[in-house]
Amino acid sequence: MWNEQMDIDQQLTRYFHAETPNPWPGCPIPRRRRFMTKITHRIVRYAIAASLAALLVGYLSLAHFFPREAPAQLENQGMISKKLDARPVFPR
Repeated sequence: MWNEQMDIDQQLTRYFHAETPNPWPGCPIPRRRRFMTKITHRIVRYAIAASLAALLVGYLSLAHFFPREAPAQLENQGMISKKLDARPVFPR
């Protein structure tokens, strides 16, 4: 089987072809079964709705404990209305 004159690729190809079954066994086809019944589907929907409601209630109850801060006010209200000079100033 092993010949000194053969290339390593040919030797490996022969080895793996000899080790694989011929013909290759077929894949068994599983029986088709129904994944979820109508009752199970309904229970899953109610469980998802209940978990979303619990998340919303938890978020709102946590948000109630943290005070809201007023937005920061500008220090100088007239600063925005002043026209600014856009020319660059170079040092002399």
